[in-house]
Amino acid sequence: MSIKLERVAELSGLPMSWRAYATDGSRYFEEGKFEDAMRCFLRAEEMVGEGDNETLVCAVYHNLGNMYLLGQGCEADAARAVAFYKKSVARGFEPSFHNLRTIYVNGRGKGQGNELSVEQPFCHPLGSRRSYASLHCRG
Repeated sequence: MSIKLERVAELSGLPMSWRAYATDGSRYFEEGKFEDAMRCFLRAEEMVGEGDNETLVCAVYHNLGNMYLLGQGCEADAARAVAFYKKSVARGFEPSFHNLRTIYVNGRGKGQGNELSVEQPFCHPLGSRRSYASLHCRG
């Protein structure tokens, strides 16, 4: 069991940065403590600023997307998963783009009041135009 930065901050009285919350979230996730991981990732997400544009920010959004999609540490919510994947995609994170595309292809969320069909071309943030206009929810 690793020492969490959250505990160190609590003992020292020093505030934690979003990076520390993201790191703890990853550690909790690896230990299977999904509720704690979700709490840390959400706290990190709240603290991220506009200028913070690094891989760790994308990983926080991507992990939140995965957790909402699979219901790890929360109720499964495909619409929230898509929202977090889109945040990560907007910063150029390819794994989130792949997951978002897979969601659209498979039509996750259909019939739950949050249909995820694609009506217009979806542009990859890195510049290559990948049209998914022909993809529709199955069912």
